Amino acid sequence: MGTGARRAFYIFLVAATVGITVVHNRAVSEGRSSPVGQVVFFILSPGQKAIHAVKRGVNSFRAGFADARRLSEENARLKRKCENVQTLQIRIKELERENARLKALLGYKARHTHVIPATAVAESGSPWARTVVLDRGYRDGVRVKDVAVTERGVVGQVWSVVSPNSSLLVLLTDTNSGIGALVQRSRAVGIVKGRGQDLPVLTYLDQNADVKPGDVVITSGRGGVYPKGLPIGTVVRIIPDKDGSGKQAEVKPFADLSQLEELLLVRGGEEVAERPGT
Repeated sequence: MGTGARRAFYIFLVAATVGITVVHNRAVSEGRSSPVGQVVFFILSPGQKAIHAVKRGVNSFRAGFADARRLSEENARLKRKCENVQTLQIRIKELERENARLKALLGYKARHTHVIPATAVAESGSPWARTVVLDRGYRDGVRVKDVAVTERGVVGQVWSVVSPNSSLLVLLTDTNSGIGALVQRSRAVGIVKGRGQDLPVLTYLDQNADVKPGDVVITSGRGGVYPKGLPIGTVVRIIPDKDGSGKQAEVKPFADLSQLEELLLVRGGEEVAERPGT
């Protein structure tokens, strides 16, 4: 573009600007809408709408995020509260079970003159030996051959007093265990011997001994260790001897030997009243 053309362009721009300004001022002074304002509004209006739409979206997102955060915090609070309630329910149930066990054990304590409460704290690591460590020892008056019982029945006897505050209990299922016993219904006499398995056997039964599944087996008091009348378990199966001279009976212990907790140690040789239908 030459010098003359540029000069003419500049003069045109100045004249156009002056003209637009005059038209705009006149429209404003007369209270009318300015054509210039209309053109500017027409050009800028879509952009302003878009900006407002973006602002509304951002504000909505912020509000939604805040609501989601509040809901998450409330959900976490309710979850913690639910877990606390469940923990409390478990604890209450456990206390109820413990209370029931202790009440039953008080029945034994009332029938014996020498009773020591104890707790099973460990089991033997050997698959053959059926022994349990107790938290009572010679400082508590524990002696070898003291008899251990739970609220359900006989568990075994103290095999050794290890320390002032611990002793070793051999269970009635151990191969070293033998308990003078009798069938409560028929008074058939035998010995409950451990086999290193879950079920001991009532041995030394005559072939004609009146014993059948479901019979209750109790201590006979013979031998001077186990007091008479303590419940041992129920007969589950009769096993004839191979030579036909006698028979044995498998006995399921009343006490749950796999889950020992609180128990009592009683001095042997004390006779107690039998509990019918144990």
